[in-house]
Amino acid sequence: MATSLFAFISAWNEFFFALVLLKSPDLATLPVTLARFVGVEGIARLGPLAAGSLMATIPSLLFFAFLQRRLTSGSLAGAVKG
Repeated sequence: MATSLFAFISAWNEFFFALVLLKSPDLATLPVTLARFVGVEGIARLGPLAAGSLMATIPSLLFFAFLQRRLTSGSLAGAVKG
């Protein structure tokens, strides 16, 4: 369970390769699109950035909430004696 959770998070947050390899804005991933909300001068549009960040966080939270029971029981199973 822990491996699948780490694999999901690392695939979801693959920012560098998407930034370098995808040139079309239609194919850009969500983290790359969120990075475009910050301007050249470093001024961020906070409203759209906050809304997009919330939308990017929800799938990870749902995935973790779904696997939390199995992850906790698996880690505690080896710690209990007898």
